[in-house]
Amino acid sequence: MDTSLAKNEKPIVEFTTNGFIENPQSSIAIATVVGMALMFVTIMIGAPILVSMVGLIGGICLVYGYKVGKVTYMLYSEGITLLTRRFIPYWISKKEGRKSFVWKEVKSFKHDFDKTRTGKEYEYIKLFLKKSPGQIWITNQRDKSGFETFRDTFLQLVAIERSSRDASPSKVLGAKRIGTEEVKTSEPYLVQKPSFYKTRMAKVLTILFVFVAILLILINLNQGLSTRNLFRLEVIIVPGMVYMIYRVYVKED
Repeated sequence: MDTSLAKNEKPIVEFTTNGFIENPQSSIAIATVVGMALMFVTIMIGAPILVSMVGLIGGICLVYGYKVGKVTYMLYSEGITLLTRRFIPYWISKKEGRKSFVWKEVKSFKHDFDKTRTGKEYEYIKLFLKKSPGQIWITNQRDKSGFETFRDTFLQLVAIERSSRDASPSKVLGAKRIGTEEVKTSEPYLVQKPSFYKTRMAKVLTILFVFVAILLILINLNQGLSTRNLFRLEVIIVPGMVYMIYRVYVKED
């Protein structure tokens, strides 16, 4: 199959939102490094503090202007297409980026929930690619109803493909016949990674959280904790423990 999807084909569903064009974690890291570097340069040349702050904020905004924009995710039975408008490049040239990936180019995906730095929970789908940009993040932070429609259609597509392959092993790529037996020699076309909160590591960390919290509570009752450690216990450790217990042992995927 060609790795490009037909431009004139109508997608099953599409979802438009503002967000990171590439991996948000690396984009934030790059923006922070650039902003800090510009601030450091202004400090070294003896510029006023206001100029240093402008360098910090300006560097971050400059990177975000190239890494953030309007994205339309177009879902097809054969793959997914991204139409992107990076804020600064689109403002300059009005050119729209387009990238398509057939499902063979997707190693796996993850559907999960997480929290922002402000503690607000959001839902996301992450596609792990075999080629650049490596990952595609699709979240509900801007448009929950649009995301839900896209999510339901995507998961339904995965379920249909999985059931059809289970019913017809010969449809699996690379299937070989050895004697009278047909052996699958490749992974299903879309493999779902488990949520972190359903892994063994998450269970171990949750138990550790509970142990540390109980230990610190007992120490506080017997000896008393410093104001700083008491703050950490009440604001960070106990809420973190409660959230981990909820995600690992209570919340259903």
